[in-house]
Amino acid sequence: MTAAPNIERGIVGAPRNRAGSLTTSVAAGALLIFGVLALPVHANPGAALEPNDALTLVRQALAALEVTPPAVLVATSKVLKALFAQDTRGIDMARVQEAVQALGLNEPDAAAAQLIAALRPAPGGPGGVDMTLLVPAQPRFAGTPATYVLLMGAVLLLVAGGVITRR
Repeated sequence: MTAAPNIERGIVGAPRNRAGSLTTSVAAGALLIFGVLALPVHANPGAALEPNDALTLVRQALAALEVTPPAVLVATSKVLKALFAQDTRGIDMARVQEAVQALGLNEPDAAAAQLIAALRPAPGGPGGVDMTLLVPAQPRFAGTPATYVLLMGAVLLLVAGGVITRR
């Protein structure tokens, strides 16, 4: 007996509220995107934030020395990381070592001059261009089993979100 009044009012069998469905879909999509973006950060924190090539680290050290007053501690940290970087293409590492010594003596101007000299291309190629800079860097994904599990979970979340939004 209660079903009859609902049919008369148009509640049963009424078309879905498209605005509410769209809002729900957008919210579910945003939640999935933020969830997927957060996964790699927890898998390997700091991996995406910190460069591992000497060229980028030396440039960051130079940027730290160009501010007033020079950020000597930041520059020292970047230069030390550049010394231990695996990818040293395009950098004269002897000049980087001299820059470390200048930073140790608290001479930011001398260190900046050494870092600028370290960035100059090495002779040997046409026009003095360091030929190793022309070889593209091979992308390396050092995924652990936990990283792959998190990536598979992200894919499953995306598929579940797609199924939910289609209904």
